[in-house]
Amino acid sequence: MKFAVESNNGIWVKVQEEIKIPDLRKKILEAQVCISDLDDTDARSPAKEIGIYRNLFRKRMFNPRFFLWALNGLVKYVKKRKNVESECWKEYIELFLRDQNELANVKKSFDKYEIKRLVYQGVKEFYSLLPNTYKVYFSRNIIEIVNIFGTYLGFNELHAEVHDKEMETVLFVEKDLKSRNKKPFTKYLVRGDSIEEEGILEALDFYKRKGRIEYVVSCFRTTREKENPKFSVNVGNTDMGLVSLLN
Repeated sequence: MKFAVESNNGIWVKVQEEIKIPDLRKKILEAQVCISDLDDTDARSPAKEIGIYRNLFRKRMFNPRFFLWALNGLVKYVKKRKNVESECWKEYIELFLRDQNELANVKKSFDKYEIKRLVYQGVKEFYSLLPNTYKVYFSRNIIEIVNIFGTYLGFNELHAEVHDKEMETVLFVEKDLKSRNKKPFTKYLVRGDSIEEEGILEALDFYKRKGRIEYVVSCFRTTREKENPKFSVNVGNTDMGLVSLLN
């Protein structure tokens, strides 16, 4: 991949060698729909804030259920099981986040200052450059949290507790193609930070090969050492480089 933006203060954007920057800019700005992940893509993981950092050092540290959940997760990581994070988070939701009092406390903890702290620099500015793009979250997180961040970032549609994003994409596209109220989306933008968003790309690529979608452009949140060549663009922990690329 080649650097499209690189600065001394850690802001960088890498794009596929064969992609021309003007074409990339045009495709992103003209995308009709954006499917994005939330945790670790648009914001420092709210799921980890809820499930690990706050509880490991606070009230659940000596809770037997929490201890067994953490131990079980550690075993899965050691065995390098596929989708281990998704499995662990799904179990955490069932164990601890179905209680209404717990949900109320969770929502209270994410005030406007906490949201601004967690959202990566430049993310809100990036979405503001796409005022006509229909924005959709596919998140493993609970709806209460997805709604808070989705509202702040101006999202149109929220899919919470999504543990199979490839299938969720198929369902979304099929519903859109069969809609009688509007023309189907044909220009897609995908944002993510994990192998699960690769599933979104695979599903959309199927429809592209079938001629149902015109193009798919994608953005991956990562580090310089772990770039993902399956995505059109790789960025670091800020979207300011991407914003400057589009302006």
